[in-house]
Amino acid sequence: MNIREKLIIKNFLSINDFEWDIKGFNVLTGGMASGKSLALKLLHFCELIFRYTVFDTSINKELFQGDNFLKKINEEFAKIFISRNHESDYSNTKIIYSFEYNIQHGQLLLDEEIPTTEQPEFDMSTTIVFDLTAIWNKTSKQLQWSSKYIESKLDTWQTFFDEQNTPELIERVRTRVFESIASDFSNSFPLSAMFIPASRAIVAITSKIISRDPFIDELMNLKEYALSFNDIGGISSNEVNKILQFDNISIDNEKDKQPVFKLSNGRSISSLELSSGQQELLYLLLLIDDLKRTNFTYGFNASIFIEEPSSHLFPKEQKDTVEFLVTIFNELQKKRGNTLGHRFFISTHSPYVLNTINNLLEKERLLKVVEKIDDPKIKKSIINEIEALPFPYLSINNISAYMIEENGYLKSMINNDDDEPYIYSEVIDRISYVITEGTDKLSSLNSQIKNAIRHNKEVK
Repeated sequence: MNIREKLIIKNFLSINDFEWDIKGFNVLTGGMASGKSLALKLLHFCELIFRYTVFDTSINKELFQGDNFLKKINEEFAKIFISRNHESDYSNTKIIYSFEYNIQHGQLLLDEEIPTTEQPEFDMSTTIVFDLTAIWNKTSKQLQWSSKYIESKLDTWQTFFDEQNTPELIERVRTRVFESIASDFSNSFPLSAMFIPASRAIVAITSKIISRDPFIDELMNLKEYALSFNDIGGISSNEVNKILQFDNISIDNEKDKQPVFKLSNGRSISSLELSSGQQELLYLLLLIDDLKRTNFTYGFNASIFIEEPSSHLFPKEQKDTVEFLVTIFNELQKKRGNTLGHRFFISTHSPYVLNTINNLLEKERLLKVVEKIDDPKIKKSIINEIEALPFPYLSINNISAYMIEENGYLKSMINNDDDEPYIYSEVIDRISYVITEGTDKLSSLNSQIKNAIRHNKEVK
């Protein structure tokens, strides 16, 4: 099985030139308003296009006729990406999303009498591609969506409406559309997702909110899901409690089933008494931890989008959070075996996050390099030391890391050289330079002042 997923963005709002090769664990960084969240939300839209058009909305047979399906895509796009002037915003825009699935069916042996060393072999493989493209239509003055895959399926999907519309029939149609897509891609296409936005702290302190942001609304629903895992002794694992600095989290069944947080000193507090960092982390950690036992309605693979996991956190908690995310990611990958598992997508401003990821990549690299040692005792000793390090590893084969430059162009940060960290150190240094530049200048001025004062004293 070979999967290639790519998102290409040209001239879309703040993004000028963006070509993203997607892996299992994906990192986007860049300055404020550079387009990190924009890219995450656009990918979320492309991957969940069937959720927006079929699974989570009313449907009828007409949806699968003519260009109605593509028009529906445009309507849903406009709800998420707000534009006051479509022509100004999108006249040069091009969006190309592709998910390519290739599977080897084995080898065809032509003649059993031919010796094995001389026997010709033929690889049998099948490639199927889901594609989604948007370009500006000068006539209609709007983005025009197209998809060869969707257009090839519409006639088949129409036949699923074999009787008068009823709620039961609609649900059967949704199921059959899902089964059709899942069969084409052997359950590898990500038909489900979880999006944890940067403004998630509001969800920790209220259960009633009317938001214009659909991602906040979705998180409010996910909050109830996270609280439903009310295990004996609390709803949180030891790992989550440790990061949040609680003894445990439980549900107060007498007060609207809201969470109660027990501190190490025995005191219990409510959500309103949490620190800003704890409010940011609470449902992020609970939802990620619950992925180990979460079954999504559609599909076996989900994309997990996390905006700014380091928000309002001290560097140590940033490190702990990233290590927790990677630990869960690794566990989910092992659970799925050789098939595609959940993918993680994070956006960040923080050099601490990037440096932490570098450490995880370096641990994995050292586990490979140590195999070159001939002495078995020395090799085993070093391997034990590496494995004893109190943080997980992250495979270079599973990660993509990109920086969106100030001019809206995308630059890869991955360096696959065995002798250097995998995320370019100069990129991380450049992010920190804004701070250190001021420090260096102040230090230089301080030296000048001291020298001038010393000179005055010597003159006197």
